[in-house]
Amino acid sequence: MLFRSLAYTSNPASEIQIQLLEAHDSYSVSMSVTTAGTFSVRLRLNQIFVDTTPFDLKVGPGLADAGVSVCSNASAASVKILTGSKESLAVDVRDKFGNYILEPLDLTMKRSGNGQVHEHQVLATVVEPGALKIPFYVTKSASYILNIFVGMDQIGACPFPISVVPGQPVVDMSVLSGVGLSRACSALVATFQVAARDSFGNPTTFFKSGVSVSAGFDISPDLVDSFASSRDGDHIRAEYVIRTTPWTGLWTVKMQVSISRPATQPFIADHSIEVFSVCQNEISADESLIVVPDKVVTGQHTEITFYALNAQGVHLVTGGASFTVALSPIRPSGNDVPVGVMDNSDGTYTASFTVTTSGTFSLSALLGMDSLAGSPKTIAVGPGPTWAALTMVSGAGANAATAGVPASMLIQARDEYGNPRTEGGDLFGLEVVEKLTGARVRSSVSDQGDGTYSVVYTVTSSGGYSVDLSMSQTVIAMPSTHIAVSPGVAHGPTSLARGFGLQSAVAGTTTEVSVWLKDLYGNTVTPDELLLQPVLTLADVTVPVDVTVPVTSGTESSGMMQLSFAPTISGKYAFNIRLVHDAGLVSGDAFEPLVIAGEPQVETISLQINTEGLVAGDKFTSIVSASDEFGNAASINMLDVQTTGNGMEGSFRFRNVSHSKSIVLTAPSKVGTYSLVMSLNGRVSPATVAIHVIPGPVDAIASSITLLSSAELRAGSGGRIRSEEHTSELQSP
Repeated sequence: MLFRSLAYTSNPASEIQIQLLEAHDSYSVSMSVTTAGTFSVRLRLNQIFVDTTPFDLKVGPGLADAGVSVCSNASAASVKILTGSKESLAVDVRDKFGNYILEPLDLTMKRSGNGQVHEHQVLATVVEPGALKIPFYVTKSASYILNIFVGMDQIGACPFPISVVPGQPVVDMSVLSGVGLSRACSALVATFQVAARDSFGNPTTFFKSGVSVSAGFDISPDLVDSFASSRDGDHIRAEYVIRTTPWTGLWTVKMQVSISRPATQPFIADHSIEVFSVCQNEISADESLIVVPDKVVTGQHTEITFYALNAQGVHLVTGGASFTVALSPIRPSGNDVPVGVMDNSDGTYTASFTVTTSGTFSLSALLGMDSLAGSPKTIAVGPGPTWAALTMVSGAGANAATAGVPASMLIQARDEYGNPRTEGGDLFGLEVVEKLTGARVRSSVSDQGDGTYSVVYTVTSSGGYSVDLSMSQTVIAMPSTHIAVSPGVAHGPTSLARGFGLQSAVAGTTTEVSVWLKDLYGNTVTPDELLLQPVLTLADVTVPVDVTVPVTSGTESSGMMQLSFAPTISGKYAFNIRLVHDAGLVSGDAFEPLVIAGEPQVETISLQINTEGLVAGDKFTSIVSASDEFGNAASINMLDVQTTGNGMEGSFRFRNVSHSKSIVLTAPSKVGTYSLVMSLNGRVSPATVAIHVIPGPVDAIASSITLLSSAELRAGSGGRIRSEEHTSELQSP
């Protein structure tokens, strides 16, 4: 006899099941271990420890399971990170039993944002037992959604948002622009702008306190009288003044521009600046400029700057001009957007407007009857931030689905004015909720990067469902969404057949069987006669089976179908109820109903009797047989047999007489010929059986002697006597 003793050397303790399998003179020990660790295994045989034990058994974790794995620092990763900075994500990856994965693991990271979806295969390295680290960095500033997958399955605490912000401005990537880089007028302020960019080209406002732009002008003689700079959003505005000079001409100026605190590598760029000693004060429509923002979104107060330039192309520093500005839709069509214009009294004019419809617009600006340079300008207006209340779901899966079949729908994010979003980055979740039970089914949501999010879900119970949509863990009401889930295709093993006709039937009698078709998940399938192919056979005989769908008075069908058949031959049948589309058997197996004979017909009753030598008063046997109207051997519930003849009558009653069963009758007590008349349940058989009764052996007690001659006999004389059997001569004494 083999006994076992196990000790686990680590915590926590593990439950271990051991199975001993005997094979000849050896044993096999089978263990099912669910906890990773090192075990000490000790075996005893007949209370004696086996020499080779104890031994260590090292059990490693199983395959990674997304269902029990989590992003352990998801909340920490939700803070802002800088473009290009090397970050890491801690992932708690376990097998299905909760054991930590302790080796590097290939995972899939999906990053959606900035209108795009990126998928990367990443190697998660071991930081410490139970924690894997995924290194990553992002170079484009935007809001992102991170998702981590094990295979095709999303791990817990995902997805989660991260915000990637631009880093410090870098001169090499920043951009200089403005009239002051090409033209200036003595004694007047000239301006230019520095568009700050980080090392990856992202517009940045990551300025330290007191940041400024300094410029050195390499001109001889030195014509720059003053220089100043100030922050203007993500731009830095720089101003300088050329001293009063009698010279007019083209000067080549080397400008060295640096963005300070901390000091950075400066621009070194040559700019040809045309300097005018005398400036014209009249504004020129052909030279004036329109500066349109890079991005215009719905609902946002947008400002456009007009720069008043004279015919020399020099920026005027006084106001007083009157502009007419119009913003007209190109796509989609609609009404003009009101535009207000404000004179800033410094040679710039601000046109402001708010658009509520995304699309393409035309901005025209007139100075009197003349269009400004570049007018009209085409402006693309994008949708604003996602407005949860106006988010919509659409697609086939938003209205109908089939149990067990993946269904899909599309989430369309919209801004507060109902404009479809064109970029991704929102954190959506969607659950399908069964209205009757409240059971919830999670779905898989994938950011398509264009403002839409594909949803895939699978439900296994038919019925009515609603949708719970959430964005960044805020539930969005979807009262108008109703999903009707239909049952799947009929599945034989889960379908049901009920009725006595599956076990027995009576020949010639219509028998019914009820069938409920179910799909793989047990949902009732709408009954249809064409879905079933029932076959009832006995040897090479096939009995027709009718399939009907009962008409119900209610609004909904009970889902039941009725099978009816009337076999005429008794015996054990094979009853296969098959589905037409896949030949699957209802209830998963064939049935074997036993068909018994119907009511015996009185005219078919017969008795088999050996009519020779029936002795008066003796019991004798008879074989009874009968058949139903189809010739099947039938049993008799109640059989009456009556004997008539020689002035005598007798009757016998037998119950539950099987076909060809012997019955016991008693012959009449008097010799002679008699008739046996049979009746079945009161119906008399037209056929009779004749029997002949003969006397049995002499019985002295029952016999009597009769003196045939005189009652008195003389001595020595003779006479005759007769018994019941014969007459004898008698000699008197």
